[in-house]
Amino acid sequence: MRYLQSAILILSVIFNITFTYGQETKPPRIDIVGDSLYIDGKKFFVKGVGYSPFRPGIYPGAPVSLELVEADFKRIKDAGFNTVRVWGIMPEEQIVLAEKYGLKVIQAAGIKPDANFAYEGFIRQAESQVRQMVRISKNHPNVIMYLVTNEPHSQAVVNSGVDKTLDLYKKLIAIIKEEDPTRPVSMANAYWTMWLDQSMWDVVSFNAYNYSPSLVEVIGYSNFIKNLRSFTSRDKPFLVTECGLSVSPDGPGKKGYGGNSHEEQAEGVIEDLRGIIQGGAIGGCIFEWNDEWWKGGNAAVHDTHPEEWFGIIGI
Repeated sequence: MRYLQSAILILSVIFNITFTYGQETKPPRIDIVGDSLYIDGKKFFVKGVGYSPFRPGIYPGAPVSLELVEADFKRIKDAGFNTVRVWGIMPEEQIVLAEKYGLKVIQAAGIKPDANFAYEGFIRQAESQVRQMVRISKNHPNVIMYLVTNEPHSQAVVNSGVDKTLDLYKKLIAIIKEEDPTRPVSMANAYWTMWLDQSMWDVVSFNAYNYSPSLVEVIGYSNFIKNLRSFTSRDKPFLVTECGLSVSPDGPGKKGYGGNSHEEQAEGVIEDLRGIIQGGAIGGCIFEWNDEWWKGGNAAVHDTHPEEWFGIIGI
């Protein structure tokens, strides 16, 4: 176990945040009031962590033991988080386990980010994915938000046509709202799609790392979040759907893209969370709980690339 769990607990003391266990027994009332998110009449701050349950040697989509998932959720709750964020559809049995430990879920449809968004076959597939996501999620009170996709590639948007891409998003939002009008819908952007119209989303969400873009070095992370929020979300809630640091063997270190020590990772995440609060966001999701061993191509080998070493814990 790395240093970040204790760091998160330190943060809870600094900001006077308390964590309580308990299982919800009725559907929540989720309201957006101005730029804030309320659950059952109380303002909610997302203390989230990205969650992929897959262990070394296992590619995404393969079966994972529910005993392992439950052990993860217990540790995630003990570490002070209140929400787990996913990239593909979280299975219903995992949603139930998250509910058991009082964890909210930001559910995701997992729509491919680099496809032809104007192709009719892809559109039908995307429609099917969002319907599946909502139908397994809508009866679970701990699901608080839907993400349609993650970091759409700017070249794919341009090749597909900006209008066609936005039309697809609007169509998917309409399907979700028809199936479940109670929960907000969003998309996890990267800074390279900040120019896209964000007005259709209930919550504007961005993956925002403190080492990218280089503008962060000039104005600081909290000001970057504040400016990004002002530019893209106006009066809507703004959520940071990814932030964090990699402890890979390769990389520059010094809280850059990879090569960080465990201490730098913990300190950097605390700084991120401070910046998220000071920037006026409704919360943030640390990337991530487990290292993603498969990203270098061989899921059985922990390659030195930074993408494989963002986990708060290592296996």
